Amino acid sequence: MMAARRYEASSQQLFANLGASCLGDGIQFIAPRDIQNNPIPNSLTQTREEVLAELPEVRYLDRKNINPKPVPGTCVWFVNHPLFRQWRESKESGVLWVSADPGCGKSVLARHLVDSVLTKGPNPPTVCYFFFKDGIPEQQDLVQALRCILHQLFTQAPHLLSQELIRRFKTGGQILKKSSGELWNILMRASENASAGEIICLFDAIDECENRGSQLIKELCELCRHTTAASNSRLKFLLTSRPFEAINLGLQPRDVPNLPIIHLSGETGPEMEAISQEIDLFIKARVENIGKSRRLTADEQSQLLERLLGVGNRTYLWVYLTLDLVEKTILLDKSISDVTDRLPETVESAYDRILSNSSDRVMALKVLQIVTAAVRPLTVKEMSVALALQRGPGSELDIAPEERVGKDVREACGLFVMVIDSKIHLLHQTAREFLVRNLDTATLPMEDRAFTWKHSIWPEESHLMLAKTCIQYLLLPGLELDPLGQGESLSQYTERRIFLDYSAKNWATHTRELTAETQCALNPSVLAICDTNSTRFSTWLRVYWSSLPTEFPEGFTTLMAASYFGLEMTVKHLLRTAKGDDLDARDQVHERTALSWAAGEGHYAVTKLLVSGVQSIPMRFIQPFWRGSRINSLDKYGRPPLSYAVWSGNTKVVKLLVKKGAQVDLEDDIGGTPLSYAVCGGHQEIIKILLERGVEIGSEAEILRDLLFSATSYGDHAVVKMLLETAKVDPNTQNEYGWIPLIIASTMGNLQILRIFLRNSADVNAETPGIGRPLDHAIHKGDEECVKAILERKPELNYCSFFARCRLFAECPLIGGCPLFSGCPLFPPSFDRRKQSPLVLAVLHEQKAITKLLLEHGAAPDFKGSGSHSPFQLAQEMGQHELTELMKPYMSSP
Repeated sequence: MMAARRYEASSQQLFANLGASCLGDGIQFIAPRDIQNNPIPNSLTQTREEVLAELPEVRYLDRKNINPKPVPGTCVWFVNHPLFRQWRESKESGVLWVSADPGCGKSVLARHLVDSVLTKGPNPPTVCYFFFKDGIPEQQDLVQALRCILHQLFTQAPHLLSQELIRRFKTGGQILKKSSGELWNILMRASENASAGEIICLFDAIDECENRGSQLIKELCELCRHTTAASNSRLKFLLTSRPFEAINLGLQPRDVPNLPIIHLSGETGPEMEAISQEIDLFIKARVENIGKSRRLTADEQSQLLERLLGVGNRTYLWVYLTLDLVEKTILLDKSISDVTDRLPETVESAYDRILSNSSDRVMALKVLQIVTAAVRPLTVKEMSVALALQRGPGSELDIAPEERVGKDVREACGLFVMVIDSKIHLLHQTAREFLVRNLDTATLPMEDRAFTWKHSIWPEESHLMLAKTCIQYLLLPGLELDPLGQGESLSQYTERRIFLDYSAKNWATHTRELTAETQCALNPSVLAICDTNSTRFSTWLRVYWSSLPTEFPEGFTTLMAASYFGLEMTVKHLLRTAKGDDLDARDQVHERTALSWAAGEGHYAVTKLLVSGVQSIPMRFIQPFWRGSRINSLDKYGRPPLSYAVWSGNTKVVKLLVKKGAQVDLEDDIGGTPLSYAVCGGHQEIIKILLERGVEIGSEAEILRDLLFSATSYGDHAVVKMLLETAKVDPNTQNEYGWIPLIIASTMGNLQILRIFLRNSADVNAETPGIGRPLDHAIHKGDEECVKAILERKPELNYCSFFARCRLFAECPLIGGCPLFSGCPLFPPSFDRRKQSPLVLAVLHEQKAITKLLLEHGAAPDFKGSGSHSPFQLAQEMGQHELTELMKPYMSSP
């Protein structure tokens, strides 16, 4: 029974065309009847607008324009460089990686390329861009970057947002907000459109993307592998970064040599000299401006310019910082000699001088601790509350006006911080590296440091400050005495309570960064804000939950809250006093246990504690024993903790649960299992763990088959490859509708998966009555590359497939009639749609290129077989004169 249900779920998933959607708090398979009841809107324009409206979550234009425009005469070295011209003039896909040292103007160059270089010419390409920025979460997120890229692409070229891609957006649901892989696939499919033309994607500062851009680089290399095989794609990438060796190695994978990737290094050789010369132009322009604003004489300007040009290793960042110090020093009535005698020689020296000249060093340290450790940039208003709370309990009411706080912050920190859209940011990534002590510098004595402020900020101290500040805010009497009521919206309430949004959503994040000892010291305060009997708790938790796609979990216990937020020391404390009933208590909405919540958030240490459980001392026994949480406990949706652990993608948690006895094939109410969710999430390591655990006897082949169909329909080439390499699943296996995986890959136009099946002995001549063969579906798709790949295997070409409105179409509402003839022009009344050859299909769809391919590989234009028309006859009757002329040389008789 379980196997039958799982098989049915897989079939439904397959015919939902990508079959998975993140709805609510998890993935749900969409059955064909659901798609039929909720069709894609008829108005393509309206639907495109809906998709576009959901894509961007970052104001990418504003973030680009934060970078200044270049001084005239700069950026020329790059625009005239042979490697740039080679990449720019190439007719094929490729990557240009530009590296240079910090402060050498990479972001200014990137803006200049977008604004004034790449979009010029008689046939300009479609240019899309994203500027990564460390310290701003949404500007470190690869998924957000790709969503912005797609928004720009489909805004400039709306015709590329085809019905197929719209359907992928509609059925993809929440998964598209999390899956960079799926977004890459959409970008790739759009670029392969015959009318796409040249597309350039510029990513600035990829080293400031999460994990220094490792995932971006990995997927970019994978994309290059594909696009080299797809000749109709002209998708180009321009990347900028600092010269990290990890990026260099990532862009030159040993297993795939000769990828079309060019490295233009700006940190060595003539390129470095060219940059240096342009920096001198920048210095001259800035000195001239200072001379005018500060009324310097010609001699004073000359003296200042000579001194600046005499400093070695000049960078744009150093010039910017140094000349700001110069301007402020001149204001103090210092002579130009005094100014030039004390110029900082390096960026670090300039940083230290700026903070050493601070008007309020104590405030500067507090602000910089907050800015460097904050999960997201604080607004000026939020900073004013945070600073007020530093003065002690009850000081929330003593908040300085926003304007004054902004001015005080700038005076205390100088150029170290900047305010953008009322949010406080660090000036540059190097500013963070200068301030924050890391593992490499932690053992270096303070007296050995050349600068007072260098590595002066300890991350744990900063997180402790913010954890205490957030918790202190949540413990203010106002949240208990004036809780969120029915007469006020959440946005109105948080607008009144300025620091509530940040505190509610991030207090636990800062607490988790602390040592066990420090966490223990905070336990009384943590237990106070997690007191589920208080209105304070429900108020801040609702604020936190407002950004999540799931229904608010009424009936949370304190143990659930501590488990969900991953507070190891608090959970340990609660388990010492907990009863068995507390351990397996469920919330009132989702009916999930503390273990389920912890596993779903990927908190390994807490999950381990809950699995070990509470200490019990039964009557008549002196020796106590430990009872853990029920590991296979099912929630309202029939899902065990393991399913949620799989969704979190945390391999350690999955391993722990499986080791402790979690069942890997428990089905939920919609037929999903931990295994099927692992496939949908593309978690290859987790899939291996679950498969190795031993599926119940007699069901392994069925599960592997279902996984193969799921991975094929979902487009997960890595899982398809892994499953076929096990040699335990037949690449020509059929599902209950008679479809084989190769036909699905052809129908979806997935060249990569198609090639994997062909390399693994998939039968190109496999035919199912009423469905046809893989070649038929590739022709209908109009995918020339897929047709080529199949023809390389020398399939039979002169045959007639039987297409019927039979069991397949009656039982699969998604198909809604024979798909191979949808979108065809009117054909003769005597035409028999049920029995036709591949060449007839190409003629029906007026596909000249594919018709030519078929003819060159041996398709006979006068072959009729059991059909009503030969391809030549059909072309004549349809008035397709161009196709008729194309076929004449291949006729067997004149």
